[in-house]
Amino acid sequence: MPTQAAAITQVINSITKEEQALGNLITKETAKLDNVLQNPDTTPADLIAINKSIGDMIAEIGNNNDALADKLGAALSGEEPTDPTEIQEREDAINDLIGSIADEEDAMADLIDKEAEKIQWTIDNPNSSIQDLIDINNSVVDVIKGLANNNTALAKKLATVTGN
Repeated sequence: MPTQAAAITQVINSITKEEQALGNLITKETAKLDNVLQNPDTTPADLIAINKSIGDMIAEIGNNNDALADKLGAALSGEEPTDPTEIQEREDAINDLIGSIADEEDAMADLIDKEAEKIQWTIDNPNSSIQDLIDINNSVVDVIKGLANNNTALAKKLATVTGN
């Protein structure tokens, strides 16, 4: 049976794995939006519908990240490793987690860029009305709000592992 310190490192590793999966999910959501933008038959209504789906997914990712931040805080309040190998494994696990947070931040930046492309697509589309522009903008705002909430959870995780 592993020591409590080793078990905590395992928890950190599992949080990292989940963090990586969440980043991958955001990347797939971005690709989904890109596919819709590239389709010549896309309408503003299509973009609003896909953005509703993306916004819902981002909100759930934020909720998940919040729960992971709480789990991380609980794990790190446990026993500190004393064995040099366990100390190194814990440091490696924390560094991997910080890297996965950075990867998720990159995925969110890509999604923000794609949201900007969506606004530009609407502006450039001669069939877009003023109401389409307003609706698209509102859907972008919803996604950005979800990303802001996700950033709060990521900042909480980062502060937990760095002690700040």
